[in-house]
Amino acid sequence: MILNPTQHDDPIARRDNLLRMAEPYRIPARSVDLFTSLHWFNGSVIRHDGRLLLAYRKGRRQATVWLQPLADDLSPQGEPCQVRLPAHPWSAIGKEDPRLFPFRDQLWLSYSAYAHPNHASIMLAQIDADGQVLEHIVPKLAGRQPREKNWVFFDHGGTLHAVYHASPHRVLRINGLRAELLPPAGDALVGCQWGEARGGAPPVLVGDQWYHWFHTTTWLPNNNSVYLLGLYTFDATPPFRMRRVCPFPLYSVNGPRPDRGTPFCVFPCGAMFENGRWLLSLGIWDDRVRLLEIAAAQVEQRLVPVNSPDARMPQMITSNTETDTFWHDWSELPGWCDRAKAGWLTAAVAQLAEQNPDFVGLEIGVFGGRSLTPIAAALGQHPQALLVGIDPWSAPVAIDGLEGTEHEAFWGRQEMLDDAFVRCRQFIERYGLSRSCLLLPVTSARATELITGPIDYLHIDGNHSDGAAHDATFWVPRVRPGGLIVIDDTDGKKWPRVQEALAVVRQSADLVHDGGDWQAWRKRGA
Repeated sequence: MILNPTQHDDPIARRDNLLRMAEPYRIPARSVDLFTSLHWFNGSVIRHDGRLLLAYRKGRRQATVWLQPLADDLSPQGEPCQVRLPAHPWSAIGKEDPRLFPFRDQLWLSYSAYAHPNHASIMLAQIDADGQVLEHIVPKLAGRQPREKNWVFFDHGGTLHAVYHASPHRVLRINGLRAELLPPAGDALVGCQWGEARGGAPPVLVGDQWYHWFHTTTWLPNNNSVYLLGLYTFDATPPFRMRRVCPFPLYSVNGPRPDRGTPFCVFPCGAMFENGRWLLSLGIWDDRVRLLEIAAAQVEQRLVPVNSPDARMPQMITSNTETDTFWHDWSELPGWCDRAKAGWLTAAVAQLAEQNPDFVGLEIGVFGGRSLTPIAAALGQHPQALLVGIDPWSAPVAIDGLEGTEHEAFWGRQEMLDDAFVRCRQFIERYGLSRSCLLLPVTSARATELITGPIDYLHIDGNHSDGAAHDATFWVPRVRPGGLIVIDDTDGKKWPRVQEALAVVRQSADLVHDGGDWQAWRKRGA
């Protein structure tokens, strides 16, 4: 079945399920933690006049805002200073969650001010690098809500703007002391199944798009709420239409909970883009600041067009209530598919099966079934759908064309291939996947005589010599318009002959996802 991450009445079970399902999507990153266990958190990083600065919140109650210079290695440099924000009736019990941003080349800071627990307002201050307040603004919004927070500001043409809502995407323009909502651009929601999407770090302009790192919130009682990191981009110019979105949560908390008063939260407050890398500053656990360094390529390969079917927040598969057992047993199958890839393929194939009840998919090169079996589990709710796994599990076939290479010794072990076949078949039987999955222990060439008609999904991961190009040449024309083609091991240095298969695919399909060492393509003509 397909499991909605929010399907649980028990808050602890719902919390644990969300975190378990988000964990495989964590983006690779170098992390640096600051102020651990001090309750100094929700930090916002920026480089201003060559100096790296971090504003952060000190305290969970009666909070204050502080400014800390950082060295280039991200360690604290010198002493922090308190930002002496002016007194205001609407900030009587605290000033929280600062965000640093540039406006007209000057350093500005926004923060949430609390008059009482149920009344929050956004306030702005121009500051210098020593935390001195040079100007202070309290923007007024007609029809405001009692709790206004998470506005994230950006400078467009010398006029201050802010993302007001992340779901749906809405933008404010600030004229003097007045904030006004711009007309909606009609953009789709983001976040959905992973919680309510809310603001995060001030948007960063890269090329012709603003990058908005936001968070999703699933409120659960007794400090069990879960916040996850997300990202979408929008146009650099009005009406600031959404362009792309990461359909997976990109980061979640892990490790032991510091104390029972901490929610399970990742709260982005700052983002920078320098030299092909992102630097994010997050609040973690309402306990500390975490800095993440992320390669731009890791980010770009996760973004898809917002109006694409791939932009739907995916749901992970489960085998009824035995989710942990399924994934534990799956992780022990031979192969290299990880859970992030399995989740992406599962969501994409499930969409195709929803669109075509007579869905037929084909995977060439099954090995231990790491990519085949999660998809087969997801297809269980589509009674007419069929996924065919083609693999002769034969050493002579596996090494054909690879003689004399480093790969011959590995793939030439027949006992290893026999074991992979047995374990894959047993897994399919154990989890009742034979209703939607058929194993054909034959070569791809022989399968062309057994399988007729069009297919909706093609996964090429067989022999990586001439076989890959032959598979693409025969099977790609059989994929329906709008169907999905997946090519594995697209690293040209390790597997140069796979590039020949990619050349065939490019002639009739468009790239929709680059997983680094694998790619997904959409057949044109839909």
